[in-house]
Amino acid sequence: MVLEAVCIILKVPPIRYKKSGEYIQDYWMAATGKKVLGDPKILERLIRYKRSSLPKTLMTKLEKFIQNEDFNPEMAKRASEAARGLCMWVIALVSFHKVLREIRPKE
Repeated sequence: MVLEAVCIILKVPPIRYKKSGEYIQDYWMAATGKKVLGDPKILERLIRYKRSSLPKTLMTKLEKFIQNEDFNPEMAKRASEAARGLCMWVIALVSFHKVLREIRPKE
């Protein structure tokens, strides 16, 4: 779930494959490739991510994760410390966007 959210933020599409006659979209396979976890500069990409102009469509997708009670750092920590950190980053990104939306002058 955490890696799916990260892939969505970084615009990494899921790997699509056919299994038992159905097409599956797999973010885990996409995230474990060279674009996310295999990227030696992933930490730099996350730090430099432009937080100030997140599209509404992205926020709508991320709200689905944030509202899920299993999407929290303690649950993510069961997988790894890295998953915990990424979960905290996603939550912070969404929180930042909410605060920014409130303090920006209304147009």
